Amino acid sequence: MDTLTHGLVGALLARATARTDPRSLPVRTRMWIGFLAGIFPDIDFIVWFFNRQQYLLIHRGLTHSLVMLPLWTLLLSFIFSWIYRGRYSWRAFLPVTALAIAAHIGADVLTSFGTMIFAPISDIRVSVPTTFVIDPYFTGIVVAGLAGSWVFRHSVLPAGIALALLAGYIGFQNSLREQAQHWGAAYAQGRGWTPAEVMAEAQPLSPFNWQVIVARRNAYGILQYRIAYVNLHQRTVPSPVPADAGLLNTLWHAYRPLAHPGWRRLSFLNGTPDTRRFEWRAWKSRALRPYRRFSLFPFATGETLIKGHRCALFGDVRFLLPAPHAPHLVYGLCRNHGIWFAPRALSGLPDRMSS
Repeated sequence: MDTLTHGLVGALLARATARTDPRSLPVRTRMWIGFLAGIFPDIDFIVWFFNRQQYLLIHRGLTHSLVMLPLWTLLLSFIFSWIYRGRYSWRAFLPVTALAIAAHIGADVLTSFGTMIFAPISDIRVSVPTTFVIDPYFTGIVVAGLAGSWVFRHSVLPAGIALALLAGYIGFQNSLREQAQHWGAAYAQGRGWTPAEVMAEAQPLSPFNWQVIVARRNAYGILQYRIAYVNLHQRTVPSPVPADAGLLNTLWHAYRPLAHPGWRRLSFLNGTPDTRRFEWRAWKSRALRPYRRFSLFPFATGETLIKGHRCALFGDVRFLLPAPHAPHLVYGLCRNHGIWFAPRALSGLPDRMSS
């Protein structure tokens, strides 16, 4: 989920749980604390400016951990008490701070990136991908709840209604996800792809837009994928868009009805035989072990030169969008005199991933 929405959810929860007890925080203060605590876990974004490769692996780690939640709650509560110069005890900040951070962690679990909720005990990423990372409907419900709370300032009812609607919306998204996943499983079974792994990932612009991934290993143990971008509500094939169309316009017309999915093929290894050998050596290297644990549906996107070093590039099918110049996550590994290393930043990347 985007950072602003996390903050707004924290403020909405703070308003919904506000009490009239004079010893508690004032409502306005409480909402500001909820907003700030709600965005706190994304403080790990600072790593992006120093090492984008490392950021990909540690994002949604320690600051997004339920194990570390008590520590972050105490730390922020002391900081907030200090900011308010002791006007309120640090104990007064504990409930709203803990609630906002927990809501941030829970909302991130709903997206495809995965969240290390057990860090530092385990780096396993938990994900129930019902919601795209930027969802205007999700955010709109939260904003509506805050607007209603501003109009009816002495009632927690608007905030409570918005939270109920939000829970219902997430449940609706999950039902759509199950529908898309069952459709993908039927496709795999019909083609005799057994065993096969099927996953449905939420997509932008509409809760009906889904990416369906069917993955299996061929006789040589190499991962093969079939990928479909579908709209569960649409009945007609969208009209094509010009090659120079903008990102949003391209995405709007990219999702097809279930009757005409337009399945795409993708293999784990791509390119010339020499490139595939290089990619395979990079993939099996010890230096790529953290990325191998992060990536669920990996594939090699090709190779490039970074500061004169030959580098293999890898992506994850989950983060592929059906637009030529859509942003994507790429992890690279370079070789220098027989030693593999991850560059601090990637440059000279291809405009698109293989498709």
